[in-house]
Amino acid sequence: MEYNDSINNQDNISFIDSHCHLQDYSQEDLDNILKHCSNNNIKIFYSNCTCESDFQKNLEISQNKEILQKNNITKIIYGIGYHPWSLNYPLKNPEKWFEEFIQYINENLIKNNIKFFIGEIGIDGGKIKKTFALNDQIEIFKKQLTYANDNNLLVHIHCVYEWDKLYKIMSNMNLDNLIKNKKILLHSFQGKTKHINKFNNLNVYYSISSGCYTTGNYEMLKNLPLDKILFESDSPSMFNKAVYDDEKNYSNFYSENKKNNSPESIKYLCGKLAELRGMKFEDLAKNVYNNSLEILKEFI
Repeated sequence: MEYNDSINNQDNISFIDSHCHLQDYSQEDLDNILKHCSNNNIKIFYSNCTCESDFQKNLEISQNKEILQKNNITKIIYGIGYHPWSLNYPLKNPEKWFEEFIQYINENLIKNNIKFFIGEIGIDGGKIKKTFALNDQIEIFKKQLTYANDNNLLVHIHCVYEWDKLYKIMSNMNLDNLIKNKKILLHSFQGKTKHINKFNNLNVYYSISSGCYTTGNYEMLKNLPLDKILFESDSPSMFNKAVYDDEKNYSNFYSENKKNNSPESIKYLCGKLAELRGMKFEDLAKNVYNNSLEILKEFI
């Protein structure tokens, strides 16, 4: 059976989107996408903030029972953090940004007994470092990472071009809670096989998006430890036509502006990765789902 046939016959296979940004959709697009996701057995989402303006919008989506019920969604898990592309606010107020970050968490999450994770945070060695120097990014990243460790919170980590530096930073920090309890997720991992060998020492999960599926990443994708792979969409970003067979596969969510990705991309990615690793679609899907449940158990 071809992998696309398996995709179309997967009524008993479920998926979890381990990293997305649901607040970035319009309300109309969000309802449409969640409905299609539910029909395709994608009913649990980790939705990440990237900047202060996301905090409340993402929280309202994750706590909106009407959205969940009408679209038959099980859970939208709330993440809060400052992404390295969105550091204007902390750098404008370097003395108080962390204090205000913790204040928001205490007053809006802890006070209301809302379970959450820290994300999306990290470092970026791409073009953004010309605007936000890497040392400034690292300072903000380390404060958020330390908070996650001290409070035993799952953390979603962004990295571009700086995998060696990221490993050095993390291995020199006291992250005993995160490492022991398997609470580090490397989002849209695109390091090399040599980086896998390093990060395995930190007991991380490797979250793979459709954007990771490129010929330059084939060796890495083949070498990921099977018990540490997660699937994510990073939607609405990371659209990658290479994971689809033809336009009909994504016509139901691919918006008029031809820019929006959807969590549905993970089932097509599963097919491609299974093919690349010489596995059955069903076996890989179930394995990754079980990995996802391992880090999900504290949220449901």
